[in-house]
Amino acid sequence: MKKSRFLAILGVVLLTGTLLVSFLAGCAKPAPTGLLEFRYATDETPTHERYTKVVIPFQRKIEADTNRQVRITSYPAASLIAAKDIFDSVLKGSVEMGDSNTLYTPNRFKLTEAVTIPGIGRSTPYIITMAIWDLYRKFPEVQAESAGIKLFWLWSLPGPYIYSNKPIKTMADLKGMKIRSYPGPGFDAMAALGGTPVNVSWPSIYEAMEKKTIDAFVANPIGIVPMKYYEVCKYATEFNLGGMANWGGMNLNVYNGLSKDIQKAIDSATGDVLAKQFAEMLGEYDGRMEAEQAKQGVQKITLAPDEYQRWMQATAGVPAKWAADMNAQKLPGTAIVDFVKERFTFYAKK
Repeated sequence: MKKSRFLAILGVVLLTGTLLVSFLAGCAKPAPTGLLEFRYATDETPTHERYTKVVIPFQRKIEADTNRQVRITSYPAASLIAAKDIFDSVLKGSVEMGDSNTLYTPNRFKLTEAVTIPGIGRSTPYIITMAIWDLYRKFPEVQAESAGIKLFWLWSLPGPYIYSNKPIKTMADLKGMKIRSYPGPGFDAMAALGGTPVNVSWPSIYEAMEKKTIDAFVANPIGIVPMKYYEVCKYATEFNLGGMANWGGMNLNVYNGLSKDIQKAIDSATGDVLAKQFAEMLGEYDGRMEAEQAKQGVQKITLAPDEYQRWMQATAGVPAKWAADMNAQKLPGTAIVDFVKERFTFYAKK
């Protein structure tokens, strides 16, 4: 009897304990989902101001705004993924976030790169970066080029100078010169001016100039100062002959799987906000690099007004040809060229 009574009491105690645990569990707050760790692949060098003043701060902002639920580990200088593979790696989800140059994925960003077409007009890093983001927001066809990616930003740089070791003041001076140019419309523009466009990778310019396999190169001071390319050229003739664009973003499936709060934190740190930050930083940085290249002995050449108009007339067919090519593919080529021209004019007044 005593044993039976003991077992009965024990059963009641265990049942009560089970019910109590279940009650407390029901009252408890849901368990945290845990830390979300994202990898960020980029070919930016860890000391470049684009990286230190914009990329890293926006990552830290996302972490702070999510109460440290998100941690972003950045891999600069293509240390995780080769630059040419970053877009596809983010698209496939091999890495969650990243940024790279649109030129590494030929033909994918052909509409996005419209802001870099020579012959459209004068531009600056601020103007072209504001214009490229407006272009993305306005045209669904441009947005489709980054399908599968939650785009954080687009920024762009014009190629406003021909760097050389002889003064280039007229179109006649370009004749016979082998000039590293941007592919596509940049090649068309250089050929229209009488130069011979050649394709040389960015890191190879210094050696190519030293060995005289090229006579000049199209570039932006933002790039030539850190690379010390001013050591292999003496003159910089001002004329927009192409350029390059850069994207940054996140795998869209990963983004869509996040909570609304985390998505909101990401949205508030990117998009319009980040595009403007890049535009302002690049504009300020460009001014300092122009001053630095002059300090290093590179003489700036500004074309005489009538000569500038001759160059513009010679390259006028480049945007028209590009627009016609896009129109033939059932894409809004003419509308995009007209829009970019209008945006250049609009932001030049800011």
